[in-house]
Amino acid sequence: MPIQKIAILGPGLLGGSLGYSCRDRYDVHFWGRSEEKLAPVREQGFRATTEVAEVIEGADLIVMAIPVPYMRGMVEQLIEAGLRQDQLVTDVGSVKGSLIHEVQPLLGAQGYSFIGSHPMAGAEKQGFAAASRDLLPGASCIVTPDQYTCEEQLQTLLSFWQELGMQSYELPAEEHDDVIARVSHVPHVLASVCAHVALPQARDGQYAGGGLRDTSRVASGDARLWAGILSENNEAVAGYLEEAIVRLQSYQQAVKSNDLDAIEALLNEDKERRDAYYSQT
Repeated sequence: MPIQKIAILGPGLLGGSLGYSCRDRYDVHFWGRSEEKLAPVREQGFRATTEVAEVIEGADLIVMAIPVPYMRGMVEQLIEAGLRQDQLVTDVGSVKGSLIHEVQPLLGAQGYSFIGSHPMAGAEKQGFAAASRDLLPGASCIVTPDQYTCEEQLQTLLSFWQELGMQSYELPAEEHDDVIARVSHVPHVLASVCAHVALPQARDGQYAGGGLRDTSRVASGDARLWAGILSENNEAVAGYLEEAIVRLQSYQQAVKSNDLDAIEALLNEDKERRDAYYSQT
């Protein structure tokens, strides 16, 4: 299925970055909730509207770039606006299990086409002003097919992300949420804990090296956005936070007892896990 027109629903960081990456390849149209949010989008030369029916008319690919809790309502608007069964709908949300349960009864089960996507790209700042055509290339994108997925449309979506310079992978929704809890959601919480412990007073940062900045960087992300993400994936996140607590207790006990061998063993084990991947990239 060739893609010519793309409708991006939501001109935030990911939606805006997707628009920048696509503008030289496809006919890109944005939808936003208000004229105020769309003004900077139009200033950058994009077509934009607050009318759902207008933005999806003739679109081959519709991308929901809005928070996961709002996607069911967005899907209902798409159907009311005349969504066709040959139009492929995807999203850019970071949680998939709850999303699939919410939208597939309205889409896949009714003959419409929805396949989840999760570009593993982000930044501390949010909104269209922070969007960049450099955000997506080189990043991974996980696509989550299910029992309603058409193989031709799956290949179209995988190819779409690859054409933007991303590495695309397939995972079932539940496996996606489990993996992302470990590699993204829990690390975000740990970065927040790092900032909490390290910086009780802002001036203490003057004594730190670059390691603190790197370790705590994502703690500067949008708190409301991340609260929603952690809530949507709460079971997996809570389970791996328990694992993190046990690990921290092992460090605490080794340090408290001044057991140099135990401390070194813990550090070496964690170093080996990190190096097993990052030494190859």
